[in-house]
Amino acid sequence: MRDLSQYATLAFFDVFDVHPRNQTAQTPQARVTYIALSKKTMPLLVDLFMRFKSSVDIYIDGTVEAALSVSP
Repeated sequence: MRDLSQYATLAFFDVFDVHPRNQTAQTPQARVTYIALSKKTMPLLVDLFMRFKSSVDIYIDGTVEAALSVSP
């Protein structure tokens, strides 16, 4: 759950531009985002939480806090 919560936050914090090798004036600059990764991981994060919500370990080790910190 902690790893998935980190993947879900990438859409909000990590964006970068890609410069093509043979860039001309008419070549559009590409921008890489992680929106699709975030949209895929959020439902998985909910499913995992629902499966392990009765486990005390996820509350003690900070996993729930990491999952809840996904929203910016």
